[in-house]
Amino acid sequence: MKRLEQRNIKPVHTVVRYNYTMDGSREHMLNSVKREKVMSFEKIFEVCEDRIHAIFLFLSMLELVQMKYMTLMVGEGRNNFILEFNENREEDPILDARTLGLEPPDNEAPIGGLFGEASPADEPSADEPPADETA
Repeated sequence: MKRLEQRNIKPVHTVVRYNYTMDGSREHMLNSVKREKVMSFEKIFEVCEDRIHAIFLFLSMLELVQMKYMTLMVGEGRNNFILEFNENREEDPILDARTLGLEPPDNEAPIGGLFGEASPADEPSADEPPADETA
């Protein structure tokens, strides 16, 4: 009876819908740093609703630093980080559009199937067996 009872107990997964998204967090972060030019690390978290929102903002900040929209500098003392908007950033419209959740511009072709389209470089040659797509 206990085994039957244990088998019937299934884990319950709850999906929570938040009032924010990664796209929205990224856009907010980019607009804030563009407007302020130089911003303290703590200031980006002033709008946080909860811990998950702080994580979204932090990940957005890391992504924008990686894409060179902004730089992260270490200030004087402990835990004193400063964000600075990068005015001299070289644009890469295809990668920026992809990362920011936008479609590529009409006049730009996807690179290496970035947007789900296969490029000739992605096609297997006649000498290669087709890749196993179940992996």
